[in-house]
Amino acid sequence: MPRNPLVYKNIDEHKRRGTYRKTRHAGQRSPSAPPGRPTKPLELEAVASQAWDAIIDALEAMDCLHTVDGLALYQYAALYGETEGIRTQQDRYRATVDRLESALDGLTGSDLGQAVQQIAGLAKLDSKCTDQLRAGRTALRLYLLEFGLTPASRNRIRLPEDAPADADQFAALAGKRPA
Repeated sequence: MPRNPLVYKNIDEHKRRGTYRKTRHAGQRSPSAPPGRPTKPLELEAVASQAWDAIIDALEAMDCLHTVDGLALYQYAALYGETEGIRTQQDRYRATVDRLESALDGLTGSDLGQAVQQIAGLAKLDSKCTDQLRAGRTALRLYLLEFGLTPASRNRIRLPEDAPADADQFAALAGKRPA
């Protein structure tokens, strides 16, 4: 196991860089994911579907899209849709509170008491939505980190380097760095 998992190099990368050592790397296995666009799930709602399209386009532009990422991307898109749904609900609660507060001036007695109770209940729901939004956005951020879609996480992505056209093909076999 490497000391720092963030700088893990697979066997191909070690061989390309000339740092492959039989005694150290012989037992390592590095799975390779097939590149390509995963199939878009049909059950995504409109907002989640837009999130799916946006993240697929971003990963494709970065040349980091693999077909096996479909399930994780589905989870990201579904979570994004749920989080936006919570934000929409919170907006409705706040609009209702605004309407009730504007109508308080004309109310008296028990009607005023009921309106204040409804405002207090909606304030609790608004607070709950705020907590859910915060948790949802934190979870979304973890997905963005996982897929290299934040400035800091992009620096951790290691793409295979193209060998120069004039590289000595036998240098890699001899354990030397390519020219």
